[in-house]
Amino acid sequence: MSIEKILWGDDQKEFLTSMKSALEPKYKIDIALNPEEVIEKAEQKKYDLVITDLRYSEGGKEGFDVIKAVKDKVKYVILCSADAKNTQIQKTAKTAGAYDILQKPVFLLDLKEYLKGLK
Repeated sequence: MSIEKILWGDDQKEFLTSMKSALEPKYKIDIALNPEEVIEKAEQKKYDLVITDLRYSEGGKEGFDVIKAVKDKVKYVILCSADAKNTQIQKTAKTAGAYDILQKPVFLLDLKEYLKGLK
């Protein structure tokens, strides 16, 4: 079974809106603007994939907290960060339960190919 339902958390609303528009209707995308909203939505609805930003401008939590909270509720949890190549961030994300880390900025064509590879 392929990925169908995605929850994407990031504090950049314009970025999320553009990604949602570009990926639908192939994928059903819900967005969340802070870590607490990501966790709440993941508890209320079934998703195949959660993508979370590392750092949010709002809320007391960060991407690592989101990963820990939702990793058992979804098939894949992916961290998205401008610092994705930082080995300490990679280690902490994997320890928290992340499947992978995406480098920001996220390029649409690369993302589409990446999503095709998730089963």
